[in-house]
Amino acid sequence: MPSPSPPAFRRAQPPGDEKSAGRLEFQRGELERDQDGQWWVSGLAAQGSHMLTGMSRADCLIVLPAECAGVAAGDLVEVEPLAW
Repeated sequence: MPSPSPPAFRRAQPPGDEKSAGRLEFQRGELERDQDGQWWVSGLAAQGSHMLTGMSRADCLIVLPAECAGVAAGDLVEVEPLAW
């Protein structure tokens, strides 16, 4: 059975760290719903592996494929929710 695709949400703000094409990245993010019921994801500012505060705040991972060279506000991105 094929695995389901991750849900996709609009990016509320660009990530704290820029991304270069050529490598798959997972960035920590926070999901939020606006007053219209639309889901948005925001990247956490500090993405370094030593940034534990950001990891504790994250409720999802933003999936940035290898061919992606960056994400702008309003772009649709795949998200892997975290079950903390």
